[in-house]
Amino acid sequence: FFFFLMIRRPPRSTLFPYTTLFRSLDEPFSGLDPVNSQILKDCINELIADNKLVIFSSHQMSYVEEFCEDIAIVNKGEIILSGNLKDIKKKFGENRLVLSACNYSLEKLKEVCENNFSELVDVNEVKKEFIVLELKKDISKKQLLLALINSGVDIEKFGEYEPTLTDIFVLKAGDNNE
Repeated sequence: FFFFLMIRRPPRSTLFPYTTLFRSLDEPFSGLDPVNSQILKDCINELIADNKLVIFSSHQMSYVEEFCEDIAIVNKGEIILSGNLKDIKKKFGENRLVLSACNYSLEKLKEVCENNFSELVDVNEVKKEFIVLELKKDISKKQLLLALINSGVDIEKFGEYEPTLTDIFVLKAGDNNE
């Protein structure tokens, strides 16, 4: 037996047929496949381009980062963090750097930093492609960079750390903050 399913996509203009000043979207991407997610993303971008206020509720932080300028993180009915997304990310990334090296695995690089540069930085975590370092008080990026180079670390990536909204959400609303 063969089954054929024909799907007719409505024109974008019929997805949001009424003209209003704002749209409220609650978990709009939940259950959508990548094709329909892209169609919805295009529709949301059209609303934003038309200067419509979009109130967006989602647990999918990548979509929040893509569309929102200002955010509020709600935990158990209370706003625990709010403000401009860029400002929030800058604050949570303050004094933090990313580092990877051509001549060390991430675990070995973490060990090198903990053993040789503990007066300059703390190792916060190991991510998939880099380690996250936090500068000690009164230490500059330049001081750390020179120390790394002088010690023979073949730097692949070195720069400011920008946390994802997922990182911030887990930090602020995770189990450790109850």
